Amino acid sequence: MSQPEGHKECLDPLIDEVRRIRKSLSDRFDNDVGKLCDYLQHIEEQQRERLVDRARDLKSPSTPSFRH
Repeated sequence: MSQPEGHKECLDPLIDEVRRIRKSLSDRFDNDVGKLCDYLQHIEEQQRERLVDRARDLKSPSTPSFRH
């Protein structure tokens, strides 16, 4: 991704890391969001047990309530 004219490097290393990762993903998937989504869905299927099921969690009586 090109930087806007006059853009200077950020002094925040976290922001710089996010930008490097974004660039790497963009390059890896040829700037194609569809390819990236397909890859993420594949990973999601491979690691289904690590996903949070919000609908199930909201129905569970053991879920703590943060409402006052």
